[in-house]
Amino acid sequence: MNHLWTAAFILLAVAVPRPATADCKVVHAATIKMVHTPHKITTTSVLRNSKSRRAITIQTANTIYLRMDGDAWSVVPHRPGENDAVLDRMIERENKDCTLTGQEMVGGQMTEVYAVESSEFDTWTRKWISPKLGLPLKIETHVGSTPVTVGLIEYKDILPPADLSRSKN
Repeated sequence: MNHLWTAAFILLAVAVPRPATADCKVVHAATIKMVHTPHKITTTSVLRNSKSRRAITIQTANTIYLRMDGDAWSVVPHRPGENDAVLDRMIERENKDCTLTGQEMVGGQMTEVYAVESSEFDTWTRKWISPKLGLPLKIETHVGSTPVTVGLIEYKDILPPADLSRSKN
């Protein structure tokens, strides 16, 4: 009978998702807060052929603007709160293994650096989160040991792009 209990315990331990660690709760909260806060992300991605791409994403209260490599702006409506439950589950599922690895300055602010292992993909991410703001200031995504995207995030004076005449909807 003890063997049955042991087998049942092992099955439950494997089948039940692990709860997020305290470090993951910080990462999760910062990510959710970022989605609800106007911001600008400048991202550089390194492609397989070693070429890089630059993207700018500006999120205002009700619109997201995206520009890739200087092309025309894409404009998408943003409805904060509309998909919060789905977003919350996705972020929680993605951020299962988080470790506070140190502190670094980003944009003149002290941040806490977290290493975040993905439970869904063969990637890991480093996130620089400002304890003062409760928001990420930098995000770096890796495939294996290679950084493939680096995003710098700003939260001050977030306005629609000045050159929106070159937009595609």
